[in-house]
Amino acid sequence: MPEVPTHCWAAAAVAVGASVVATQLHSDSKVPAHCIGASMLGSATVASALVHHGSLMRAPAWYCVVGGVAGASAIGYSLTARLQ
Repeated sequence: MPEVPTHCWAAAAVAVGASVVATQLHSDSKVPAHCIGASMLGSATVASALVHHGSLMRAPAWYCVVGGVAGASAIGYSLTARLQ
């Protein structure tokens, strides 16, 4: 199994950190904190995937697929949590 590149770990850390900061900065908002965090995390994942993998001519590595599924799950969770 190939090793996950360092820049992937760094991008994940930045996305998680930005989600935590955004959640803390919006603590007085009417929007629940879990919606803000999940939206930020999902949006960061989608944006980084589009920038990094601009072409689908070849399949991304397994860890990119896992990250994409996690990002899509975060967006789905934030949407369903917000609608409830």
